Amino acid sequence: MNNLKLYRLARNNMKTGDCILWSSDTLLGKLIQWKSGSMYNHVSMVIRFNEYDVDRVYVIEALEHGIVLMPLSERLLKHKGTAFHFSLMNYLDNIHLRNCMAKHSLSSAGKDYDYKSLFLNIFGKVSTETSQYFCSEFWFDMLKKASYETDIGSDELLKIHNDLLKGMAPIPSDIPKICVVSNGTKIL
Repeated sequence: MNNLKLYRLARNNMKTGDCILWSSDTLLGKLIQWKSGSMYNHVSMVIRFNEYDVDRVYVIEALEHGIVLMPLSERLLKHKGTAFHFSLMNYLDNIHLRNCMAKHSLSSAGKDYDYKSLFLNIFGKVSTETSQYFCSEFWFDMLKKASYETDIGSDELLKIHNDLLKGMAPIPSDIPKICVVSNGTKIL
């Protein structure tokens, strides 16, 4: 079991819509890190249910069995590797955008994992497939949907998607580079 001291120090700063970037000490994690030239191989989204559960921090993410919601502390306890919390940039730090991200992500719970796109990322970026998701595709699509629905940061995100990502789904290593999150804080 992992020590959650760093997580406990950072957890009060975590808000719905923020992302957790993971660096896994697994064969698949190391392969993704090697291919992308980055220490990150997985992304999940923070969810806070302040109205119902003020003390817990959850993550919703695309895992091998689909889109799932779980307490972040439970996820961190079992993780082999490190994890970092990244807050949304100031221009996206809006309660309406964050609530909209939660709404869209929770409505996606149970969708299948996008194994095909994960595999095709070995050969290059893939277009977004919203009937199934891989991790970074899921987080970024929730951000885009919320941004377009609330008109918060929508011009910036459209430019990022078209210019930086060339209309393709981001991989985990893209997230800190595309000006949507602040510097990360190590939580594990």
